[in-house]
Amino acid sequence: MLIKWVVNATGLILLMLAAACGPRQLEPSASGTGAIPSLPPDGYIAANHTQRSAAEEILALAGDDSDTYSAGATVDSAEHTLSLAPGTGIAWALYTFTGLSYDVLPSAIGITLSGNAPVQYWAAVADYAADAWHWAEIAPEGNDSFYITGLGRAVSTTGALHVLVLARAPHQASIAELRLYLNLPPQPPKRLTVDQGNQAGEYVLSWLKAEQATGYRIYRDDAAEVFATAGDAGIWVDTTAGGQGRVYWLRAVNEYGSSPLSPPAYGLPGAWNLQRIAATGQNSIAALAELDGNPLIAYTAIVENAEQNPVSRPRFARATTESPRGPDDWVVIRWSDWEDAIYHDPSLAVLAGKPVFTVANCYYQALTAAPGGPADWAMHVFDSAADINGPVPPLEYLGAPCLVYIDSDRDALRFSLAATAQPAAESDWVTSTIDEFAIVSSREYWPALINGRPAVAYERRDGMEESGDLYYGYPAAPAPAGPDDWLTHLVDDIPNYPAGVSEINLISLADGKPAICYVECYPDYNGLKFARATTTFPKSPADWEIHTILADLPSPGSDATMCLMDGKPAICYDGENGFTLATARLAAPSDPDDWVFETIYDFTGGWNLCLREIGGRPQLVFNTHDGLFLLSRRA
Repeated sequence: MLIKWVVNATGLILLMLAAACGPRQLEPSASGTGAIPSLPPDGYIAANHTQRSAAEEILALAGDDSDTYSAGATVDSAEHTLSLAPGTGIAWALYTFTGLSYDVLPSAIGITLSGNAPVQYWAAVADYAADAWHWAEIAPEGNDSFYITGLGRAVSTTGALHVLVLARAPHQASIAELRLYLNLPPQPPKRLTVDQGNQAGEYVLSWLKAEQATGYRIYRDDAAEVFATAGDAGIWVDTTAGGQGRVYWLRAVNEYGSSPLSPPAYGLPGAWNLQRIAATGQNSIAALAELDGNPLIAYTAIVENAEQNPVSRPRFARATTESPRGPDDWVVIRWSDWEDAIYHDPSLAVLAGKPVFTVANCYYQALTAAPGGPADWAMHVFDSAADINGPVPPLEYLGAPCLVYIDSDRDALRFSLAATAQPAAESDWVTSTIDEFAIVSSREYWPALINGRPAVAYERRDGMEESGDLYYGYPAAPAPAGPDDWLTHLVDDIPNYPAGVSEINLISLADGKPAICYVECYPDYNGLKFARATTTFPKSPADWEIHTILADLPSPGSDATMCLMDGKPAICYDGENGFTLATARLAAPSDPDDWVFETIYDFTGGWNLCLREIGGRPQLVFNTHDGLFLLSRRA
């Protein structure tokens, strides 16, 4: 299909090309109206040749004969004038089109001219792969049209396409009309989803139709081999899925080519949907939270730095719909301009209706309920002397945010309470120590708000030669200022070095009493356990009931996460047959028989599981080597 633009150059402003040339920036060699691109030699007529030396000079152009348009826009023009550079007899205009896909290349670019044509006319298209220009000459008769093909990476990583028109004329070249044509293959289809079919074992694929697409190629389980084709209806039924887990991709096609692959969509038998949020969520997840019924996620992505080395960078993903179905339903942003200084996992909470993060000892608070980039966040350090290890989910206490965290420099569990609901500096925080112990790793503690007070369940080691025991603590004073203001006590004594506890999760039960799930770890044994306090403010091991949910987790099944669902505790862990959801029959379970077990995803090897009830449904976020995923029960 032919996409047409009519270009108006009256009162135009030149846009410098360097900002859109991808990772390799070209520097201008001169500036002002005297910086003129080199003309191709006389008789230069070639559709695919490249003149590399002209690129720097083109970047230095400064004048009023350039403009920028959005892809698909039509600009009416009665007349377009190319102004000659003084004393040169050369005129030029640079046209920039934005909103294109870097992966969707035009099969051809065409220009039609009419009016008072100059002596010679050329046009060039920027080739970003080669930092060069493709030149072609237009015959001087006027009312001519031509196409430039074989363009390589003509569209930049910013989605911009640059077309330069260059003329040599003895006088001002006046053009009544100038039209640019792009013969484009379609963009990838968006929001591909997979649902159960009417017949057992079938999957129904649906998607938003791509503009200019005349049909679609369907890929199943293999992104390299076409499985089926479909017309332009935007729906297709796989009657041969066999009730197995399947993964699908689509390409949109038209007469000019095919789009890149769509993001994958997953078909699962049973009551759960699976979606990939980001392809680079390989490191860890800090939290899953809810804001106005929509999920929010903090995680770290693996990206390349300036030296092209893979590094971890924190990211914030906000769903744009209550029931997201794939990557198109998420907005992924960064929240800091100084990412190179960030090496720790982020956390996440929603306080006063706005997202709040911590990364290392930095506190970020959003200025809006739907933040975008770094400008929508305020940041300050809350404990400059701390070397913080692990996520620090913010809580709210006495009308202000508070933080419980491990300070690996002091070998201590620490507490910071803000003096105001909107802290803006380190001086707005009062920081003290809860407990001192030998540091282990970041997932061996977890804070939560229990009956209106901040509380923490954590592993305590008096020395690395002893086993780690499960402890619980909460403030005995309204504004704790030190260890004496905290009541901490043993919950579970883990004998026999080098045993310990991991995957600690602390929640408040429906009756306001604390509950802890955790993994009792030995070199050859991992047992999933549940501890429930029999009083709102427990003071000793006698105030806890402990039972084993699973006697032996298989390797590597040590990831576990807990939340409250429909008023009852629910635990998801990586079990022998995949991800298993253990849901309590009672609001206060006290026996292994009080749990119902369900395999929700036949997959092992995920890590950093985080389970929450959002929109009245359980939703599980986890990482794999393929990216960041969300598993949610169908409505």
